[in-house]
Amino acid sequence: MAGTQSDQYTKIPNDILEKIMESKLNGTQVKLIMAVCRFTFGFQRESAELSISFLSEATGINPRNIRRELEILTRRNIILAHSEQHGTRARTIGINKEVNQWLERVKSPPLDDVREGQLTPSENIREGQLAPPREGEFTPSREGQLTPQEIKKENYKENIYSISARKVFSVWNEQGIISHRELTEDISKAITSSLKKYGLEKVVLAVQRYAKMYHDPGYFFSYKWTLINFLSRKKGLPDFLDGGEKWENYQARGQPKTKFKAPVDDLGDPVPGAQDMTPI
Repeated sequence: MAGTQSDQYTKIPNDILEKIMESKLNGTQVKLIMAVCRFTFGFQRESAELSISFLSEATGINPRNIRRELEILTRRNIILAHSEQHGTRARTIGINKEVNQWLERVKSPPLDDVREGQLTPSENIREGQLAPPREGEFTPSREGQLTPQEIKKENYKENIYSISARKVFSVWNEQGIISHRELTEDISKAITSSLKKYGLEKVVLAVQRYAKMYHDPGYFFSYKWTLINFLSRKKGLPDFLDGGEKWENYQARGQPKTKFKAPVDDLGDPVPGAQDMTPI
């Protein structure tokens, strides 16, 4: 899974981290803030559609508590609502980067009408389904069925890959090679397979390197692939990562055979002002 790779990380501004450390926040609030950071800053965006159920799956916290603490964080100007829930679309939220606007205390919202220990109508268990386990309790599955814990984990993984797949699809269409109108099931499957193997950042980097080579007027490279072709070919995506044949050939274009080469960035461009020479 991409999240287990050491080079996968989320860039969170230092002032936000410092404000989190000094603010009076309970455990649920901290988890919510980190979840929102993960699915906004982690995908290079300011906000995202994050439903109560998705945040519950991501944090392992009861949906009612998520709803209540999210309301508090919104009142404290820590989390901003960029758009409200509409139909099947979840509310779009993000972290308020103006940390001086964060409030320390606000009046807590009233508790809902659901008594402690009762389920809301949407949480009622249909006849024949497994009841959700209590906190800390493990529920064995029936033969051939997943436990609620396993279902929760699988749904969370699917949501992560769904968000990442949309990111890859968007980046691909920005490259001006072959644009796809719709993220079809086949394309989504191909992207997800690559994400599981390489991780989001490497997949995006390979796409950008492919586009750089394709559009370079000084380099002959005429392979015009669809996204599925690029991801599924044996000589596709892997060849544009570090050590890949196509990327190595591109980096070596027009270079004299010397013992040293100038430092370059991930896309092969010279690093401005770099003086150090790296041995080949």
